[in-house]
Amino acid sequence: MENQITLLSKEKVINMTSLSYPTIWRMMKKGTFPKSVSASNRRVAWFAKDIEQWLSERA
Repeated sequence: MENQITLLSKEKVINMTSLSYPTIWRMMKKGTFPKSVSASNRRVAWFAKDIEQWLSERA
């Protein structure tokens, strides 16, 4: 199933990128980091493919 969508939690994204959440938030506002999606009323998440692409562009 290659079309499966994987969401990453805020904690996972912080660990993968080594960025703090305030830094991620500022970068999202500037358009230099992938936008989060609402996972529930009080949780945000990111599409894994977006974070992986963002990381590969910086390697």
